[in-house]
Amino acid sequence: MIFRPDRGHGVTVGIIAAGWPLALGIGMLARAAGGDVTFGAFLLYTIGFMLLFLGFVFGYWTYACASMAYIVDEATLRIRWGLHETVLPLARMDVVTQGPPPPHIRGLNWPGQHIGRSVLQDTAEATVFATEFREESAVYLRSGEAILAITPADAPGFIAAVEARRRRAPAFTAPPRSDAFEPRSFLRDRAVRTSMPLAALAVLISFGVLFARYQDLADTLRVNFPSGSDVTHVIERGDLFAIPLTALVIVAVDVALVVTMHRHQRALAQTMMGGAAFIAMMLAVATALAVA
Repeated sequence: MIFRPDRGHGVTVGIIAAGWPLALGIGMLARAAGGDVTFGAFLLYTIGFMLLFLGFVFGYWTYACASMAYIVDEATLRIRWGLHETVLPLARMDVVTQGPPPPHIRGLNWPGQHIGRSVLQDTAEATVFATEFREESAVYLRSGEAILAITPADAPGFIAAVEARRRRAPAFTAPPRSDAFEPRSFLRDRAVRTSMPLAALAVLISFGVLFARYQDLADTLRVNFPSGSDVTHVIERGDLFAIPLTALVIVAVDVALVVTMHRHQRALAQTMMGGAAFIAMMLAVATALAVA
């Protein structure tokens, strides 16, 4: 059986929150693309892509709110929120009851969507997957030390379904788990939190230096490669963009891999992100030397 919370308010707020940075970011990128290659255009590109990223983040959170569901089957309760899924065995569930909204939720918290943690009055910590709170609308589920707070639209029907199936659930089931796609794990890794901004900064420096110096460069350039040799290559000044673009692709691919694999391959993710930061810094130096 699938029970859903009231999602209209949260989705509406999310669409508004995602829409304005997307529209503004697209406008800035269009303005930058239609102008000359200058440092001002670089700033427009930078702010525009940052706004697009912000819009996509809010867009995902809006999709997650729209997809939220509480699924009761013969043995488990599954809570879906976007790509995240939490599973609680019904046989291990101790308490299912209605109550007031949890206080002071820490995490993603906007009108109509509340995802995070809250300390209850008995000092126990509850994990919250909720949308619209009303008086006594929260349903609390306790499974051992784990407490969850949710908001199914039909709270009495949800509680009745859980109680009926809990009595018939298998006696031996797996412990509660939350092992779906979990990109947030890398945020708790100090090494990744350090190398990721360094890599992004190096890419920005590469583009910034090239945009700032582009108008001062000749249309064609003579480059000695390998450095110090008598071999001369003639290139267009636009070809210099291959250097920061290479850094951007390397960093983007590494970030995507680190976000998806960090939870299960922490050491490899740290190595990959550190390597990407080093390569991006070397390419930033190469860009600076190329336009000097």
